[in-house]
Amino acid sequence: MKVLSNAEEGSDVIVESVGCGRELKRRLSELGIHVGSKLHILKNDVSGPVIVKVKDYRLMLGRKQCGEIHIK
Repeated sequence: MKVLSNAEEGSDVIVESVGCGRELKRRLSELGIHVGSKLHILKNDVSGPVIVKVKDYRLMLGRKQCGEIHIK
């Protein structure tokens, strides 16, 4: 299964599952990242955070967090 940390910059993805702890899952959901969410990958450098567009705002996520977000 593909994870957000491996998503190609400029691509549009849909969240399939979020495989992290309850607190982080709740926080991501509050930010608009949950199963079925559509994300646009704005920046994804291998050495830094991943920047995504969710609805009308941008979020910067750590690579470890992105490794727990499964996409298609």
